[in-house]
Amino acid sequence: LKRKAYTVSFNKMTNQPNWVAWCLTDDELSGKVSRSKDFYEDPDLPLMHRVVSEDYKGCGYDRGHMAPAADMKFSARAMRECFYMSNICPQNHELNAGGWEKVERACRRWAEKYKKVYIVCGPIFSGKSKSIGREHIIMVPDSFFKCIYTKGKKGHQAIAFIFKNTSTKQNINEAVVCVDKVEKITGMTKRNIAYHCSRGEVKGAVKTTREGWLIPKEELENLIRLRQEEKTMTAAQMAAKYNIPEEVLV
Repeated sequence: LKRKAYTVSFNKMTNQPNWVAWCLTDDELSGKVSRSKDFYEDPDLPLMHRVVSEDYKGCGYDRGHMAPAADMKFSARAMRECFYMSNICPQNHELNAGGWEKVERACRRWAEKYKKVYIVCGPIFSGKSKSIGREHIIMVPDSFFKCIYTKGKKGHQAIAFIFKNTSTKQNINEAVVCVDKVEKITGMTKRNIAYHCSRGEVKGAVKTTREGWLIPKEELENLIRLRQEEKTMTAAQMAAKYNIPEEVLV
């Protein structure tokens, strides 16, 4: 399903996306469109799969965006479409308002720095997932993945995250994984991830993204260790000094 700002692969068994992919550019960050106050059923899905907002009422989970509203401020249509229930998954509130939201903010900072980033994310199921829903049965994901690609001075670069869908506090530095792990868990290949993420524009990146971190893992671990040692330096000061998102250090 192609939207103005993103593409979604919808799963009729789980009644939520397999994945959602979009490109975020620096000029889109300056949009002024207000966040929608309502969620909408997806008019492009068959009636039996048109999840409604009421399906989440009293379930104990947030209506978690895959493509976030804060990325859609450049267009009223894009903002409305990101509130289609086909872009939503049952997400634990602590995750939705914690580590997941921090990665969303980090993506916007990367878009500002690199001018353009490609993002693909979605739910992960163990096969024993529980369900929610009043009018429709919606499976509850066990985890969520997010992969980000960009082209920097070192060529194509990528980073990936996997978060558990639990109430446990999760820092994004603890959720960093290699793209290969996402590939193994989801069954998607790096070529598919790159294609969905970029709509084909950086397919060549699959040859160079195995260790092509936006923030190399070794460097990230060293910075976290350094911050622990340099107690006089705050996360904000270190982020400014090393030109990296503050979120990965907290």
